[in-house]
Order: sequence, then structure tokens, then C-alpha cells
Amino acid sequence: MVLVEKFEKHNTLNPKLWANNKLIPEVKDKIIEIIDQFLSTIELDIKIVDARIVGSQASYNYTDKSDLDVHLISNFELMNASEEILTILYNALKTKFNSDYDITIKGVDVELYIEDMNSTAVSNGIYSIYQDKWIKMPKKLENIPEIDTSKEYREWSDKIDTIIQFGNPESIEKLIDDLYILRKDSLDTEGEYGKGNQVFKDLRNAGLLDDLKTAYKKKRSKELTLESLRLNEDSRSKLLAKSKASKKGFERFKKRVKSRVASSVKQYNSIDMNKLFKDNILTVDVNVKGETGDYQVRMSFGGFLELVRDQINRLGKFDLKAVTRALINGFNKDDVYIHCSCPDATYRMNYWQTRNKISSGAPELRASNITNPHDDLGAGCKHVLLVLSNNSWLLKVASTIYNYVNYMEKHYAKLYADIIYPAIYGKKYEEPVQLDIFDTDELDTDTATIDKSNKYAVDKTKFQKGNTQGIRFAPKQDKESQVSLFDDDEEIDDNVSIDET
Repeated sequence: MVLVEKFEKHNTLNPKLWANNKLIPEVKDKIIEIIDQFLSTIELDIKIVDARIVGSQASYNYTDKSDLDVHLISNFELMNASEEILTILYNALKTKFNSDYDITIKGVDVELYIEDMNSTAVSNGIYSIYQDKWIKMPKKLENIPEIDTSKEYREWSDKIDTIIQFGNPESIEKLIDDLYILRKDSLDTEGEYGKGNQVFKDLRNAGLLDDLKTAYKKKRSKELTLESLRLNEDSRSKLLAKSKASKKGFERFKKRVKSRVASSVKQYNSIDMNKLFKDNILTVDVNVKGETGDYQVRMSFGGFLELVRDQINRLGKFDLKAVTRALINGFNKDDVYIHCSCPDATYRMNYWQTRNKISSGAPELRASNITNPHDDLGAGCKHVLLVLSNNSWLLKVASTIYNYVNYMEKHYAKLYADIIYPAIYGKKYEEPVQLDIFDTDELDTDTATIDKSNKYAVDKTKFQKGNTQGIRFAPKQDKESQVSLFDDDEEIDDNVSIDET
């Protein structure tokens, strides 16, 4: 795969915008009108010294998907603020305007930017709108490189899909920022044909950037809506309630006690720690011993890190109790996504979980027209219902995460300082860190490393009373959902209880 938006070569500039290498007067007038509208809406005295057209629409490589990039040139030095603050402010203003107004000129989308007059724009052509002349006359293009972006496109699109499904507004906003930084860094270092810029355009033209922005608005609106918050507080309970509401669903619910949830910390060693500490999404594979075989139930929810920080503020420290409480609150309050590997889920449940947007597994697009045509068998199979109504596995997951954090702090100081500490505490790590020749920017989260972190925790506490991290499955009785999680009677975050009877 090369680009969705392949760079094209033309012998003339876009005739919709240019005539005899000059900006068409009515186009110029409309751009100035758009700029005036922008300046009138922001209610801020921005010192604009020029407005310029840059990019492919000021060159010979435009396509039918190319934006008309209009850069407003401002003297940042005249404003009573730092360049960093102004950049953040201006980006927010132009993003809001571009989002609020869907503006085109002769079918070409118009995109406004604010640029410091001391910065350098990388473009084959630069045209001053106010001076009505070329600052940099574009050159005819000889050879345009075709770079294979398939690997990068897949990686980014997978990340976008995951964030949209499981992420919170903060993680979505960060990913949007990362994409724009990818493009800017590519333009600054490689020019217009750099791989980063091409990947950005590919994702934008596939609609994925718009999908991110739409998801951000929806999730932010949902957070700010009181009614939505009330509905989300019992999303786990709603999944259970859906199963209890139908005769066959309730039969599955009653059968859940015939299966057992893995209760060994060792069996929760498949957590993607990069996704957890970078994307704020917790995905856990819960091993279940069923009547006919062993299966995996996958549970996912976002926003875990904010809940950890809440508990650190509440308890005054990061410890196992803080992680456990955060897990419980997340499991009860946030939207929970579910999946199971058993045949019942494969042939009856997974299609409806995909359609109802509650699936944490691969999308299932084959309709259950015979096995579950009316979605009346409940929210999930008996293994999912067991995990939803059970809390013992949360203790093991909490131990796994807590052990991993301690292990990384002890053995991989730079990764802990760069990734884990800021994720947990919401601030930069300020102590000096010993660098290592093998340092990377990716957490090692394979099962062997997580097993080592659990063993490290066992070795530290092996002479302490109550150390029981053997491999086993929890008892069959449903009483396990009533097990005490803490050594006090304090309620979990505003009376949200984990018990489900």
C-alpha cells in the first residue's frame, strides 16, 4: 500500500483557485472574508501581519482531497505571553473554528492555521494573500517519491480504533495531538514528502482523524451530562440485568456458578502494560474453567489511571489498596467491554456484542440469524456472566499491576520514570535516573516479564503471613463474590458496591 492520497503531478496550478499563476480575485476575497470571520469570533487581539497559502494547493501536486491551507502569520513577540502558551492557545482557537465551520471554496476544504512570523514553513510554493503575490514561486515537480506506509498506517489505525472504543476524552485528545506532531516533525525534518506527513494524510483521508474528533466530542459531552453519568454508573449491572431479563438469559446466569475463575496471580500475566500505561486502557484475559473446557473472558474498560490518581489522593500513597480500589471503581462505573472464547459466545453472543458496541474482542460481522436472531439470550455467555458477577479476579489483577510497577521501578528505572510514574501520578518524574545502553521507549510486557515481577513480589514477602500466590481456581460457590476486599469497612467511592447478587 502507498497513499490513499497519492501525490499527483500537474503542469498547472489548480484552476479552481489560480489563473495565470495569480490567485483568482473572488477566491482571494472569500479567503479574506473567512479570515475576518475567524478573527471576529475569537475575541482576541491577534497581531496578524500576513496571510499565506502553503502546501499542495500552492504547488503542482494537489489532489481532489488536498486542503487549502491558509496560514495566518503573527508576531508572537508582540503578545504578552510565551511562545509555548501562544502556540497552545492559537491551536485551540483554530481547531475550534475549523470544527465549527465546514468551509469550502469551489469544493476545496479550507483549513486555517496560526504561525509565528519567525518560524519557517516547508512548502514548494508560498503565496501572500494580503500582498497578492508569490513569496516563493512553486517549481515544477520532477519525481515524487512513493513510500510504502502500510505498516505505519496499520499501527496508527489499530491504535485509533482501540482508543475510540475504549479510551477516555483525555487519551483521545492526546492521540490527536500525537498525529499532528507526527506531521509537523515530518514536515520539519523530511519535507512535504516525508513518511510522517504521508501517514497523516492517509489517516485523514480515510476519515480516521474525523472519527477521533467525533469520538472526543461524544465522550466529552457524555462526561459533562449528568444523566449520562448516572446511566454509566451501573453499566456492569445493566449487562447482568439484560441476561436476567429473559428466560434463556437467566438460565445462563444461574449456570455461571458451575464454572470457576482462575484465582492465581500467575494466570493474569497477559495484561498489555503499554496499552494500560500509555493509552489508559485496561484489558484483562480472565481464565475460566467451564463445564466442558477452559476459556478466556476478556474484560476491558478505560479511565483506570485517573481512578488510580484519585485513590492516591484519597489514601496518600500508591499501594495495592489504591490499585484495587481503582479497579473496583472502574469495573463498576465505566463502560465495560466483554468477550469470551467459548463456542456459545462465538455462535450466539459475539455478533450482538459487536453490534451493541460492548465487544472487547475482534469484531464479529456474521449475523446470528439462526442461533440468536433477536438478541434475547442475554448480554453474554455464562462465563462472561460469572466474571461480571465475581470480584475475586480483580484482586489478582490488582496484584499483577502493583507487582509490575514495583518490579519496573527496581529493574527498569528509566522506563518507570518516563512512562509508568507520569501515568500513575500525573506529573513528571523529577529524580535523576541511571541510563542504560538497552533503554527503549516500550514497556516489556510479555508474560515472562510479568511472571518475573510476580515472583519478585513473592520473594520479597515469602516469609510474611498470608502469602498465597499458588496456581488454582476459585471455589465453585457463588459466595466468593462476597469476599472482603479490604481490612476496613470503608465503602468504595460514593457507595458504589462491587457485590452483585
